Amino acid sequence: MDEYKQINKEKSIEMITSIYSYIDAITKIKEHILLIIAVKDTVGMMLSADLAEKIYSLGMKTNLCAQHWHSYIAVINKGKVMTDNLSEGEESLSYDTVLDGVNLSVFSSIYKKENMARIVLNGIDYAVNSRGLNFVIYDWESGKVIDSVCFDTHISYFTCSRRSEKVYGSILEIEKQVFQLQRRIERMSDVLNKMDFFLRTNMEKEQMILWQCYRNSEEEDREAKKRFFRLLPKATGVLRKMQLAGNILLQNFDRICRENHIVYWLGFGTLLGAIRHKGFIPWDDDTDVCMMRDQLEKLKKVMENEEDFVIKDFYFLEDIEVPNINHCLQFHFKSDGILCCLDIFPYDYCFDISEEIIQNRILLKRQLSKLAVEINHKLRRENRTKEEYEQAYRELFEEFYRKERKEFGITNKENGSYMIWAIDNLIYAPADRSNRRLDEMFPLEKVIFEEYSYCAPHEAEKYANQVYQNIYTIPDDLISHRHFELDGQQQEKLEKILIKYKVE
Repeated sequence: MDEYKQINKEKSIEMITSIYSYIDAITKIKEHILLIIAVKDTVGMMLSADLAEKIYSLGMKTNLCAQHWHSYIAVINKGKVMTDNLSEGEESLSYDTVLDGVNLSVFSSIYKKENMARIVLNGIDYAVNSRGLNFVIYDWESGKVIDSVCFDTHISYFTCSRRSEKVYGSILEIEKQVFQLQRRIERMSDVLNKMDFFLRTNMEKEQMILWQCYRNSEEEDREAKKRFFRLLPKATGVLRKMQLAGNILLQNFDRICRENHIVYWLGFGTLLGAIRHKGFIPWDDDTDVCMMRDQLEKLKKVMENEEDFVIKDFYFLEDIEVPNINHCLQFHFKSDGILCCLDIFPYDYCFDISEEIIQNRILLKRQLSKLAVEINHKLRRENRTKEEYEQAYRELFEEFYRKERKEFGITNKENGSYMIWAIDNLIYAPADRSNRRLDEMFPLEKVIFEEYSYCAPHEAEKYANQVYQNIYTIPDDLISHRHFELDGQQQEKLEKILIKYKVE
């Protein structure tokens, strides 16, 4: 005990640069410490028999002499050997345990493999991670790591490597704070998840009670819900005017498609509105249609000769923590500066829509978006034009279209049995549930939307329930579900459109 206190007092363990003296010092204090050893690269050709014997005297069962290309991990806790493991061949080794509240994770790998030594205590990696024997000493009395050192046993003079005490201390303090912050975030995330579950559960309970109060005695629950949504009042004010302008777009889109034998169908919020409300969802402000890619290409050619309307084809990049780029296709009034639009979402023909395919395509979209961010940063530094941005994104998408055809079975109408949400579109969970066999989607049927008849998926209500899972529930985005904010000038343009098309 006196020797242990003397070594700590003088901090001599942190000053030793000879591996022989270091082992001697460890021997004197091993009853009071946690000692961890991990090899990186190689045990070392210069680890002699006498040095191997000195290490062996710590209580090991493994003699490291002439064990050149082997991974190695040793853990001694208060003088007791917890593990002393030498790889049989060139494989990497790992060891994980909890000792008196300290979470320990050790990893050793030679040069031909991962070439790494990790000694992680409570989430912080203390290993020097240099070639040879990496030592970390944890002092139980102070509850701290008192030394981290590596001796290069591949060369004759056993070079000693330590991080600068001041810099290393700062790094460890930062790492400790990061670890504590991560733990706080994890706890906060757990609290938020519980709150979310509580709120959703209560919302379900409230809706259950409300539906029971609303239901007539002779009604089934589903009929009461249908009646509720059907009788909701229409939007008013500027929102209703936006809807009416969107309806003008939809009517003319339908006219152009019918005249040119182009197949499309109502999608997402517009389809939901048709089924539930026979028109716009009272809090929605845009219109959505879907079509197969071959029909979209046909539409683009037709629109070249259209006088009053235009297809806008552009790229929208969200440069956020999880970046996302969308190839947006919108049907607009040709008049400049009117925000109102109809969104067009393409689908592709394919051979398979298994869950594996869907998830891998999401990863592919993430990869595409990441590359788009890199392109964006490069072009911004070079002060390029908007047209050059568009061209770069177009070429990137073309590259990924080819990749899709090669790796994910994207094909043409003649060869495809399925339809799948195109990579052009945003990542959207309900859209992934819209992937299906073509014979489940077609033939299309008719639905009423704002007193007009439009095409919809086969068995439209069943389809919508599969996509949204429960279409007769009160959503939680009644206020936030807005795509456009109109200033005074925009409202004036909107009024002119409604007057032009004689909409009251």
